[in-house]
Amino acid sequence: MDGHTPAATGPLSLGACIGPMARFVTDVSFLFDVLSGEQSEMVPAQEMRGLRVGIWGNDGRTPVSAETRAALEVTAEALGEAHLDVAETAPPGLSEGSRLWIELFSRTAANQLRDFYQGRQEHAGPIVNSTLETTEEKASDMAGKIDQAEALAWALVERERLREELLRWMKTTPLIVAPVGAVPAFDHGTKRIVVGDDSFSVFRAFGYSQAFNVFGLPSVCVRAGQSAEGLPIGVQIVGRPNEEKTILAAAAIIEEALGGWRRPPHF
Repeated sequence: MDGHTPAATGPLSLGACIGPMARFVTDVSFLFDVLSGEQSEMVPAQEMRGLRVGIWGNDGRTPVSAETRAALEVTAEALGEAHLDVAETAPPGLSEGSRLWIELFSRTAANQLRDFYQGRQEHAGPIVNSTLETTEEKASDMAGKIDQAEALAWALVERERLREELLRWMKTTPLIVAPVGAVPAFDHGTKRIVVGDDSFSVFRAFGYSQAFNVFGLPSVCVRAGQSAEGLPIGVQIVGRPNEEKTILAAAAIIEEALGGWRRPPHF
């Protein structure tokens, strides 16, 4: 991916994908055509009838809030009313995505940060400096380098195996609807999230997005509800590689049924 700093090379290239952002699905579709250099129409709504959609709202690790669960439920209803075949599901391999994200990307990104800030650590903030110190300790230890290389190799093999299994499963269920995160929007600087009796990190709250990033599947986020404070709650529609127009067509159905973008309060 050209122009990304630091460069998205090595394992990072597996998850390096930037897509357009806009308020409405039609605008996202237009921008996608511009970026891809191709021009094609979204799949007509009538051709979406009978398409199987899996609702994935439980990764077995991170519970979702009641508001997030409600957004998934109304999304499922909207797709069902449009005559898509919708059911709760547990796609194979996705529950391992968050762990693989750390194994594949975290160490590589930390090493890139070390190289990027070499000789100018004073320009790094406290969070980056903490990462640099840990990475420097491991980088100076040959045994640590070997352990990292072996762990990365195993993670790459596991990622390919699980991705193939998931893509085979998606031959019969080509669309997956999932939360973007476990909870609605939260204050800047938040480090911990609480859902019921569970407390977990902000990073873990986005395991639902990390999984699809790891396996390189295209997705689009669309508003499906709002929190008690009036902030939007999005769901992501995920599909098979090179089937972005089908994903966008499903997003358009949800947008039309649930109202789409609305101006948040106090803005």
